[in-house]
Amino acid sequence: MGFTGNGLSAPKEDDDEHKGKRMHAWVLVRGRKGDPEKTMVFVEPTTGTVYPVAEAPYLSIDGIWNNKNFWVNMQAKVPIQNMSFDTLNTDFW
Repeated sequence: MGFTGNGLSAPKEDDDEHKGKRMHAWVLVRGRKGDPEKTMVFVEPTTGTVYPVAEAPYLSIDGIWNNKNFWVNMQAKVPIQNMSFDTLNTDFW
């Protein structure tokens, strides 16, 4: 699955005028059947670094897609670590 969102965490300076405005794409590898959300990871395509969802440096997700569909994230202002990735739940996607 691919993701678009507000990119990698901006520099730590509080005066970063572009914080939360950078667009970036990364890859989500879905977890095992039975408990996919606990075993999902993000792969940063620029470095190959693998991040468990709970440790991802990303600020938000705007949308996700695969070879069959595109989903828009309806979980406004929810940190990625607290998001549901259940794309069958139309309250969230």
